Amino acid sequence: NDGIKNGDEVVTDCGGSKCEPCITGCTDINAHNYNPNAHITNNVFCETCNDGIQNGDESGVDCGGKKCAPCNCTTTDFISATEQESDMSIHAQNTIISSDTIANAANVIYIAGQSIVLSPGFEINLSAIFTAQVEACN
Repeated sequence: NDGIKNGDEVVTDCGGSKCEPCITGCTDINAHNYNPNAHITNNVFCETCNDGIQNGDESGVDCGGKKCAPCNCTTTDFISATEQESDMSIHAQNTIISSDTIANAANVIYIAGQSIVLSPGFEINLSAIFTAQVEACN
């Protein structure tokens, strides 16, 4: 730990035969999976607000959560009583009221600025994934 890359170190003060192994990780401070302990940059795997993937704590693709801009509202209020069979995100400015059935293997996300009401008849099948969040949207 002399602050110099010497001997057979891979980078300064890690790797090689005499130092601790180097840690490879995301060094982008704006990424969801930023690793301040990483010695070797591997930003290919950084989870960011512009990677086209819903990851980290994002509530939609590249939106919502702590680091990204709020998601766009798809409607002011949303009322639904259908079977949701495919992956979907619903972002309502105010309220979502639902008595939906979330089908097997579906991944459904409800985000509303004020409230989410799950009415009698609302059902989530065994292998479905359902997330409800009260969070602002644009």
